[in-house]
Amino acid sequence: MKTLVWFARILGLAAIAWGIFMTSHLGDAFGVYSLPRGIKSPILAMELAANRCDVEQILMAKEGKCEQYCPAKADEMDRQQRFDFIFIALYLTYFLALALLTAQRLGAAGWVLAVVILAGAAAGAYFDVRENQQILSAVDTVAHTPRPATVECATSPLAAIREDAYRKWTLVAVTIAFAIPLFAFWNTPSLALTLLRLLICAVAAATAITGGLAALTGEDARIEFVSKGIALTLLGSTIFWWTVNLWQGGTLHALDQIAGWPLFRQLANFPPSGEAMLRRIRERGRNL
Repeated sequence: MKTLVWFARILGLAAIAWGIFMTSHLGDAFGVYSLPRGIKSPILAMELAANRCDVEQILMAKEGKCEQYCPAKADEMDRQQRFDFIFIALYLTYFLALALLTAQRLGAAGWVLAVVILAGAAAGAYFDVRENQQILSAVDTVAHTPRPATVECATSPLAAIREDAYRKWTLVAVTIAFAIPLFAFWNTPSLALTLLRLLICAVAAATAITGGLAALTGEDARIEFVSKGIALTLLGSTIFWWTVNLWQGGTLHALDQIAGWPLFRQLANFPPSGEAMLRRIRERGRNL
């Protein structure tokens, strides 16, 4: 059990760190400008692109550094999709850890849930890979194949980027719902941990419901909510894994353990007493 918890800790932290690394470069290349249908993130806007018009709007901003086609945006979009293959591997392995923890803690029902979690995560990752490949193709097409002036961009459909993106987000959102029992039935004596795991369950449930509604209605705003809900669930669950053993004995027990950490022991003894300072001076004098 402890090995799997450590596995989940490292994978969750790695996925968060990699996601931060990916998004940290977006501002330099894209800046702030209008994206299709009011979407805030250029990456999500590209995932939900319906035609060449959308792709051109993302890569050819009227404000910022580029007045027309912006090679820097195309290069960064290409780089982001290649980085995303690593992120896919990280979150897929994280779902594996969740599935194994679910199976270990919830018995026979847990094994059923574990199979569903693995199947849903694998299917979501499959559509994520397809989506990335299609975005790479779309960016390359816009960059190297000029659109004839007689052809309207709105009538130039791309490969099924949007459809695969909806499948991916919906599958991942619904898959998270099957991991809710893992947190719902985890015994946590600490009030702080109890509130955290209940918050994880609430966010995961809201994300799954919104993902299902997005699949039915095709509303991009719901997909935006789903993307944020998944990120919050990942963050909350990672915090849970890093604190569950520490707080398992209750808040006072956790504070006692924290007080025993080397850093806090050093702080407790700072500044040193006069006698301790004299002893250090004598030791340094002997060493000289």
